Amino acid sequence: MEKILSLLFLCNSVCAFAGGPWSQDKHHGYVQLSGTYIGYDHRYINNQNFSDIMHKVTDVTLQGYCEYGISNRFTLIANIPFKLQNIQPNNAIDSSDTRYYNGSLTGFGNISVSGKYRFLNKKLVAAAHLRIDARSFAENQSIGLRTGYPEYGIAPSLSLGRGGDRWFAYAEAG
Repeated sequence: MEKILSLLFLCNSVCAFAGGPWSQDKHHGYVQLSGTYIGYDHRYINNQNFSDIMHKVTDVTLQGYCEYGISNRFTLIANIPFKLQNIQPNNAIDSSDTRYYNGSLTGFGNISVSGKYRFLNKKLVAAAHLRIDARSFAENQSIGLRTGYPEYGIAPSLSLGRGGDRWFAYAEAG
């Protein structure tokens, strides 16, 4: 499993790039599959000191991301995360104690759909974005795990950028 995750990270680091204010051309698109792994059994206190916590928690996220140009100015974007989570008592803890959680949860995270409208395409490129996050998540309160936020989200933003043959830079506020 670790070799597969390492391969996913390597492939995604090569093909990942930021879209910023640039939109996809009409009937053109971009698709990216990615994966992340987070695991912890310590917490940071201060001054670089760590403390054991009662649980070992792992979170693997597999994610699909795609952009598609509806027109030369308008791009539709979708992001679909799928999460595999696990929680178990830390090795230093007596696992028979009922105060400690133990179990797994899989399910979708918050799926989002976005629209990006490029309204300036001169030396500077500018676009307006609107992202809507669905209330899509799995939850198991008895083991303390949830794959997303239990709310809908709306995130408007504006971005401004400029690029050359071998570089680009942009800023986004929202």
